Amino acid sequence: MLRFLSSPRHVLAGAIAALLLVPAAASAQTPGAGGSGASTTAIREAEQRFEEGKTLFSQRRYADARLKFEQACAVHRTVNCPKNLGLAEFELGQYVEATTHLREFLQGVRVSGPAAAGLDAEGVAVIQKKYTDAFMHCGHLEVSAPAGATVVVEGRNLGTAPLRDTVDVPAGDHTVEAHTDRGILRQKVTVAQGEVAPVKLSEPNAGAQVKVDADSLRADRPGHSSARTVVLVSLYGAALLATGAGIGLTLHAEARKGDADDRRGDLPSNGCTGVSSAQCDDLRSLRDTYDADKRWATAAFIGAGVFAATATVMFFVWPNTVNNERPAGSKSTGGRTADGGGMKGRVVPMLAPGLGGLGYAGTF
Repeated sequence: MLRFLSSPRHVLAGAIAALLLVPAAASAQTPGAGGSGASTTAIREAEQRFEEGKTLFSQRRYADARLKFEQACAVHRTVNCPKNLGLAEFELGQYVEATTHLREFLQGVRVSGPAAAGLDAEGVAVIQKKYTDAFMHCGHLEVSAPAGATVVVEGRNLGTAPLRDTVDVPAGDHTVEAHTDRGILRQKVTVAQGEVAPVKLSEPNAGAQVKVDADSLRADRPGHSSARTVVLVSLYGAALLATGAGIGLTLHAEARKGDADDRRGDLPSNGCTGVSSAQCDDLRSLRDTYDADKRWATAAFIGAGVFAATATVMFFVWPNTVNNERPAGSKSTGGRTADGGGMKGRVVPMLAPGLGGLGYAGTF
């Protein structure tokens, strides 16, 4: 009789290896398993792969052993397939897969009895201990979803709700989805090692489900909020640049005015009246520069005001989410959407050479 010792690791490894070396009779086909239609030759080859896997496992070549078990079970799935796969995966540190396979084996043993797997009660206890250890190394999700919904975790299709077992996952953050004919229900969850975290995906009414779909679409579309940010930053940036240009032009104009005053002090009392000289030409040039700089400075300050005002208005009237999109399944009801919204629109900037302003666009 096999005796399980919990202390020295080499004794435990020997016990686990012994569990793989069950009599050939224990390889009886699981009722309804995937390899039931295999030919006699294919079954013989699968059993050879199985024996090769046992030898590799005893040599601690666990990755090679798992591959042999996987090849054998793809053709001829016996009651011992999930057990051998799970034990190899446990030694490889693949605790999520090991938990799933060892649970499958223990569930089968509860139905058919230990003898069907060539084990006694103590042998089953060893497998149960390995299953518990693997279970405590990973997280688990107890998913509740609408009947018939397809449950997906990180893109992995787990089948149709209701699920029979908990979902084994690595500890950490996960996104669970339920795909129904009305849309996608989604929930994020964080699970620790050994923890069973409940995940409830429900659709209490049609309105709530449409809202979930709309939120999912908006969350998957980063371009909308980023476009708002880009426009606002650009407008405020343009306002700052225009303000800086206006200040610079004003300072330049004042400097030219000071130069003009100095030149005027060097001229005779009648100034440049009826006189044409280099000094007078220089004075006129300084005055023209002063006038031009003042005009451009005024234009820059006006432009800065327009940009700043436009950005400020848009900050309050341009929403962070797409308010005027109509979710799938909503119907038009006399100018109002089925989710209760009315006629919707938004204020948008209108810029063109020589002018700027605001416009209103939307659905009426």
